[in-house]
Amino acid sequence: MRKGMPVVAVLVLLGALPAWANHVDQGASGHGTGDTCPNGTENCQEFGTAFPANGLSVTPYTFSNDGLTFTFLDIFSVPGIEDGGTVTFSFGSLPVANDFGAFLCDNTSSLPGGNGTTPGQATDSTGAVISTSCTGLTAGTDSNSLVTNPLNSLATWDFASNGGVTTWWFFALASDASTASPFLPTSFDVSSPTSTPEPATLALLGSGLLGLAFGVRGLRLKRKP
Repeated sequence: MRKGMPVVAVLVLLGALPAWANHVDQGASGHGTGDTCPNGTENCQEFGTAFPANGLSVTPYTFSNDGLTFTFLDIFSVPGIEDGGTVTFSFGSLPVANDFGAFLCDNTSSLPGGNGTTPGQATDSTGAVISTSCTGLTAGTDSNSLVTNPLNSLATWDFASNGGVTTWWFFALASDASTASPFLPTSFDVSSPTSTPEPATLALLGSGLLGLAFGVRGLRLKRKP
């Protein structure tokens, strides 16, 4: 969800998101009814049955805020994200800002019956859990505040912090509920933070190299006729 979005607001349509962001945070609505989104049903969100695509386990997601216009997303998870780590995606069809991004939970709320104390689960308007296929972050936090390259993070996401969540969910825009999105990554790589040697370790290494240099010099002097 976008920072400051009221929980009771419906899911923001992808086309209305700010153009300046190369990656998009998409929030799960707080109005989902968990049904099959028939025409005429307002505020419907539906997580379908997972299917394999590009080596990923993909969960289809359908949303409608008027029962007539539908948004279709393919949701997949990326585990093992650490503070300071990097996730690199490879794409067959390179997405643009509105085609790909982080899928965030939008239910850290105080609605009656809501599960605002356990972010990380998408709920319907009554607070009933309908899916865990979303990234639960602290209220008011989005991925822009966690990655170090928010304006250039479609293919590469450099995490200054993972927000306390090691498994993130991402979405790729699809044309319908039954066809896999062309913007699903063909592969992804999760790398751990690069470890930096501590000063004491560097000093010890330097002393060893210096001693080795003097030792070699002394050996050469002894061999000199």
